[in-house]
Amino acid sequence: MPAEGMKWLPRSEILSFEEIERFARVCIERFGFDGIRLTGG
Repeated sequence: MPAEGMKWLPRSEILSFEEIERFARVCIERFGFDGIRLTGG
């Protein structure tokens, strides 16, 4: 972490669960991904 801390984004700029799910589904169905792993950090 930077010494000065982190700037938090407004919730409106963060993907919702539904948007993440849609993105994952598109990657798997259209681009042939075998899976997607989301990690924190």
